[in-house]
Amino acid sequence: SASAATTAPARPAPPPFQSTSPGQAPVRAEATPDARTAATLRASGNAAYRAGDWAGAAAVYAAAAAADPTCSLARSNRAAALLNLMRFEEAEDDASASLRLAPSAKAHLRRAAARRGLGDAAGARSDLLTVLSLEPGNVQARSDLKALEQAGEW
Repeated sequence: SASAATTAPARPAPPPFQSTSPGQAPVRAEATPDARTAATLRASGNAAYRAGDWAGAAAVYAAAAAADPTCSLARSNRAAALLNLMRFEEAEDDASASLRLAPSAKAHLRRAAARRGLGDAAGARSDLLTVLSLEPGNVQARSDLKALEQAGEW
């Protein structure tokens, strides 16, 4: 007769997009369902942006950020749409949120534009200098910095 050795059932592998234990980073770097939803929404927002539908783009980018709160691009893109609507305070907030998630020259440029729109020339200058430290040849940052100087804003 066979021995009646008892073995614990094998522990199933963790699902591909969940943490192995609470508070830990996901076990894989693959896109989560939320990240895929955010990417799809961002693509839709990009189409609205290209069509000049700034309000529509801002709304879709907001939905993308809600779907995946770790998506820095959704926040940065929404900042760009809000700049076109001259909603500078919200644009500054979104650009800052994007920078907290993933620093980028583009988000600094957008925050600089928002800050200039709010009359914060020193903050705009600081962001533009940061862009130039990241990308010394950035033509937009150089141009915007020169415009600030010529306007006597700093």
